[in-house]
Amino acid sequence: RYLMQQGQLDAAQQQFYRLSRNFPLDGDLVLSLALLSWENQKTEQAKAQFHRLLEMNHRTDEANIYLARIAASEENYDLASQYFRQVTLGPQYPLAQIQLALLQQKQGRLETALATLDQARDSYPKEAAKFTLAKSEVLADADRVAEAIAVLDQALAATPDNINMLYTRAMLKEQLDDFDGMESDLRQVLELQPDNSAALNALGYTFANRNQRLKEAWELIERAYELNPEDPAIIDSMGWIKYRLGQKEAALDYLRQAYEAFEDQEIAAHLGEVLWVTGQREEALIIWREALEKNPDSEILRDVMRRFAPGAP
Repeated sequence: RYLMQQGQLDAAQQQFYRLSRNFPLDGDLVLSLALLSWENQKTEQAKAQFHRLLEMNHRTDEANIYLARIAASEENYDLASQYFRQVTLGPQYPLAQIQLALLQQKQGRLETALATLDQARDSYPKEAAKFTLAKSEVLADADRVAEAIAVLDQALAATPDNINMLYTRAMLKEQLDDFDGMESDLRQVLELQPDNSAALNALGYTFANRNQRLKEAWELIERAYELNPEDPAIIDSMGWIKYRLGQKEAALDYLRQAYEAFEDQEIAAHLGEVLWVTGQREEALIIWREALEKNPDSEILRDVMRRFAPGAP
């Protein structure tokens, strides 16, 4: 464990291997060795250790999940599905079923994925909220946002104070330009959890992005930043509200910090826009082009370039 803390994963793996030979019936040692092998990208060794766990009947649910992930990474989706289905009712069951549904969605089997989540919810009702959220996200990813909201509407009718579902529904309403509905859900989140930095940031950023209620936007984002100053999304919002308030140099400081922490397409769009309007156009174009190369389908980047540099190649 000391070697792991020092980042010496190969050496740590060798030590766990020696221990597991001396104590072959210690399943936790086998699991540690399997996880280290997986982290070291020694896939065949990891497979062997996870299969040992199955033979020992120890931590089998975790072993099946990791074997499923390995199979999925090798694009053996049928085998991955079999491993996910071997996970029994218990703490690992929601993760396995949600990942199975996401795998089915990736294969283009959307209705199968939705049925998997419905069946999992019925089989394990104590974690119904997790399956509901996953179902809404699967629908939203398939551009069926209204249906995703309807799923959350039904669940929230029974559990109106579920913060995760309220927040998710707010973000989906924003996609449909239902800003009043979004604000209502976020206000409810903040009534239940006043220090929810994600909700504070989302609401403040929405006002800033629409160039409305800027004083309130600043207060919300500033509060979010006080609570979570390391979050790149919140740092980006700080830069964006500063820009909206006309404080361009301060905006650049925050946006550069956000982009350095997380090279996100939206942060790149914001940073490039402020650079452009402050006369640093070559740097703006470099940032936009690099971000677009990584995100060729980004409408956010294409929109900002159409507005400010329509003739740029």
